[in-house]
Amino acid sequence: MPKIPRSLTAMAVNKLKNGRHAVGGAVGLYLDKSSSSAGSWIYRYTSPDSGKIVQMGLGSYPAVTLSQARLMAVDYRSTKELGLCPLTQRLQKQQNKNEALRKNKTFKEVALLVCELKEAELSNPKSIQQWRNTLSTYVFPTLGHKIIGELSKADIFGVLEPIWRSKHETARRLKQRIQRVFTYAKAQGWCSGDNPASDQAGLLDLLGNLKPEPNHFLALDWRKAPTFYQSIAQAKDRGSLALLFILLTAKRASECRLAKWSEFDLESGLWEIPAERMKHRRRHIEPLAKQTIIFLRSLEGGNRYVFGGSNYTGVSLAQIKKARWEWPTTTHGLRATFETYMSEQTQHDDNVLELCMSHTKTSLEKAYKRGDLINKRRSVMQDWADYLNGAQPNDYK
Repeated sequence: MPKIPRSLTAMAVNKLKNGRHAVGGAVGLYLDKSSSSAGSWIYRYTSPDSGKIVQMGLGSYPAVTLSQARLMAVDYRSTKELGLCPLTQRLQKQQNKNEALRKNKTFKEVALLVCELKEAELSNPKSIQQWRNTLSTYVFPTLGHKIIGELSKADIFGVLEPIWRSKHETARRLKQRIQRVFTYAKAQGWCSGDNPASDQAGLLDLLGNLKPEPNHFLALDWRKAPTFYQSIAQAKDRGSLALLFILLTAKRASECRLAKWSEFDLESGLWEIPAERMKHRRRHIEPLAKQTIIFLRSLEGGNRYVFGGSNYTGVSLAQIKKARWEWPTTTHGLRATFETYMSEQTQHDDNVLELCMSHTKTSLEKAYKRGDLINKRRSVMQDWADYLNGAQPNDYK
């Protein structure tokens, strides 16, 4: 029979010196005292599985009181007398609890995780906020608190049907976002079966497969592009200079307005746009036309931003918008002007034009050698700059 230590009181335990002490009241219960007011509880026993001594932590002292530690030690001893290892049993219970928590993810919890992932993918803060806003407005009030693995096609239909016709574009995008949330949840093991928001699940059969109205950006007729170019080339404000650069390069405003001199190699005529400013978060190398290089050299100064002001920041969207206020176009519409002109008035390969627009075409990029691809795209941009500066369309046919 093991020696049973006398049962200490809480006051006596508090007065114990540093070191390990058997406190009694439960076989195998010890307190490892580390200071006059701190320590940790240990339950010591022989494992019925391995026959080895096991030291099992029961928590810190005095957060776990003497009476609480004794109750735990008595409970674990009962487990041991059943032929079970207390530590193994505790780990198994914790694992089961974690598994239950893992599978009981709500739609809102998963959706917010997906929003964080999208934040890393998308370069436009407005797009990220649209993700959060549509989910918060249309889905979270009714489905946000529900377990994602228990949601069905009928639940998704319930949030989409009220706006499917009256706000169809919003509903269509919301459906895509819900589908992405379920795809992520399935990959994590939080739900199984078919994605209830997918077309394969038959959701469109219930909603009606409406054809969304295209959202066209107001574009400038390509025939007016040279006149537009000449008009803004006369101005010297930062907004006009940035707009001129956008027109010459056919790039997005978000890619141009914060351009830094460190991104340019004017000797080689190349501009390296970092991934964080690209829509698809991929680094882009842009070949520059001769006119664009001359234009940039005329701007070189002490600011790290190409279109920086006295406050050493890039030009704002409002300043760019002000520069084109008399013309019926948008900065994104200017990209459409470039694309229409190049497709209809020149013989350039459509695939190369797609890459000039910096659309996601990884397979196309692989089809060309890097130098060959740069040269083909440079030829496109040079023809565009020449046209803006007075060359005629049939010069390229």
